[in-house]
Amino acid sequence: MPSRRALLAAAGATVLGSCDSDERPAPPPSPPSPRPATRLTLRRADDRPLTARRPIEFTVDTDGVWANPFDPAEVDLRLTLAGPGGETLTVPAFWHQGFTADGARTAGPPTFRARATLAVPGEWTARAEIPARSLRSADLTVSAGAAPPRARGFLRLDRERTGFGYDDGTPYLPVGANMGWSRGSDVLGDYRRWFERLAAAGGNAARVWMAPWSFSLEWSDTPLGNYTNRLRRAWELDRVFEYADERGVAIMLTLLNHGQFSHTTDAEWINNPYNEAKGGPLDSPRHFVTDETAQAMFARRLRYVAARWAAEPALWAWEWWNEVNWTPIDDAALAPWIQRMTAVLRANDPYRHLATNSYGSGIATDTWRLPELDFATAHVYDTDDPVAKLPDLAATERARAAGKPVVLAEYGASGQPDDATVDPEGIHWHNGLWAAPFAGFASPAMYWWWDEYLDPQDLWRQVRGISAFLAGERLARYTPFRPPMTGGAVAMGLRAPGRVLVWVRAAEYTREDAKRAYEKALRAALNKGTKLERYTYRPPTVAGARLTVPGLSGMWTATWLATADGSAVATAPARSGALGVPTFTRDIALKIVRG
Repeated sequence: MPSRRALLAAAGATVLGSCDSDERPAPPPSPPSPRPATRLTLRRADDRPLTARRPIEFTVDTDGVWANPFDPAEVDLRLTLAGPGGETLTVPAFWHQGFTADGARTAGPPTFRARATLAVPGEWTARAEIPARSLRSADLTVSAGAAPPRARGFLRLDRERTGFGYDDGTPYLPVGANMGWSRGSDVLGDYRRWFERLAAAGGNAARVWMAPWSFSLEWSDTPLGNYTNRLRRAWELDRVFEYADERGVAIMLTLLNHGQFSHTTDAEWINNPYNEAKGGPLDSPRHFVTDETAQAMFARRLRYVAARWAAEPALWAWEWWNEVNWTPIDDAALAPWIQRMTAVLRANDPYRHLATNSYGSGIATDTWRLPELDFATAHVYDTDDPVAKLPDLAATERARAAGKPVVLAEYGASGQPDDATVDPEGIHWHNGLWAAPFAGFASPAMYWWWDEYLDPQDLWRQVRGISAFLAGERLARYTPFRPPMTGGAVAMGLRAPGRVLVWVRAAEYTREDAKRAYEKALRAALNKGTKLERYTYRPPTVAGARLTVPGLSGMWTATWLATADGSAVATAPARSGALGVPTFTRDIALKIVRG
């Protein structure tokens, strides 16, 4: 993951411009004297039509007053729903504060809310209760209509457990980029624009952080376990999920970033409320995963996170840490913590969302084999040609993960923002997008520099071709192979019964080739005393190349496609394994189908 300069200095003092500044910590307002609830009244929070596989939100009115409504030891309010065929669902409620549409002011008093997504249509009976006080609301009956066509359920591992799919069986290939936080003054406007541009190009995945400077529920402006000062951030994350859902984008939600618990790398421990110097229970970040008080406080936070966002259809997966290797926490201590916290998460997330973790580039770990982690991730930052680098890396990581899917969740040329003068068209991301699935990863590469490179250069279009090419394909069916090539090109292939996919690329179409050509052009311009205007690298056109696909016998049809948008270039019979490649610049893709 990139340097602190990229994470915070570039982000400015207040990354979430509409949120309270962390520089001015404020205690939560003092409530009236606590008073136990004597009544609960359950009602719909809105009047939107209710269907299966879409979230429903309830408000719970009560006369109770609590010193800390976020503490389940003080008030453990839950919602139980019973539906057709014996279907049942229990979800925790959460303390909620509404805001005006622009997020500038609170709207109405805070209340308890509960969110649920119903699996099947029909009549459901809902009841709010505080079990410790044997207090229940009257039953509320709601009727859920049939799920709309776009409501495919939650994301799971596919049948082979080597890829992803929705509850209804629709395959899911995550195609997208990191969108960790917004550093602008209009947080929601940024996310709306990013999702719109990504989705317009066929993308469907984003990775978002609950970091201190973005959506974390606790930091230096909060006491541990009380999120009052962060409810505006929670409201903003609600909107982010809403925008993602509207555009078919699934979010990997990163719960912890390494800097919070590091003295050395992007160090933020000095401001962490778990630090005893800030009134917390820990004298070292190492003890976060072993100290009983710290675990209890984080379990409380997990309960709130699950209560508020587990019902979101746009939630792809929970990610425990970003690059935990940069903390002093080792795998021996981390593994039992993941197991304990997973139990907490599953107790409050009845939908059993997928879970993962992450490490920095080149870190070997056996934690991927934990049954609590559903898939693995990899981070790669270098300028190596991904055609050469990624196949071995994918094989290594899949072996470490015992065959679980491995997502290339962070990718970039370096730990600094990409130089748009050298690579204005996103060559390195383009090559990572195509090379990763052909190497055996369960996703194209998710680029890191979303706000300083992809968006300013409008490079979201790069996902259009790979998204169209792999639409409807189940990568778990395919086995990577390297087809022999001649004529100044390289190739990567995927083989399944009756189908072959191939990506052919000019050998000299890499970021490093572009950089060398740029430097040459710059020297030539300087020698002439002229200025080098916006530079775009154009690799040599490839003509007369030949591709060999071993094992073709009988009748096959070969269709060549443009990598820019997946449109067909040429179609011809393929009666043998030797095929002529159409003349191309940059790269071209191929589908070979039996018959």
